Amino acid sequence: MAEDLGPVINGQGIATFEGTIAPDESYLLLGSFGRRPGLGSSDVFVSFNKGGVWGKPVNLGPQINTRARDYSPRISGDGKWLYFISERGFLEEKREQPHTMQSLRDGLASVTNGLGNLIIRIPLEPVLKMARRQAVAKFQNGNGS
Repeated sequence: MAEDLGPVINGQGIATFEGTIAPDESYLLLGSFGRRPGLGSSDVFVSFNKGGVWGKPVNLGPQINTRARDYSPRISGDGKWLYFISERGFLEEKREQPHTMQSLRDGLASVTNGLGNLIIRIPLEPVLKMARRQAVAKFQNGNGS
């Protein structure tokens, strides 16, 4: 049964989608458009559950999120890996020389073509550890819920 998790998760002007909850319900990974602070048009955030109350989502930062759309977070079956989709692409890379027709063709034929077919896998625990520290710091400074 669907449950509205309230304005902390479902705020006005924010499109929250593709939430993935930890098996122990200690955290919720979600993709969001319009949530601040954001690095791109869509970023991956985490909300921690404390005593049955979901905290303000924390942006997972530049290790995960880019100026491109980053979304669809998933947790591996063993709980050790974060998988997500990114639309980051070769055109965002810094280059010394302009692209040639061949480099454009090669880039468009690669998984970094910016079309969201890039699936990224990174260790989950360091990401959660950093986000927990950030959430605690915001709460202690009066900026969190």
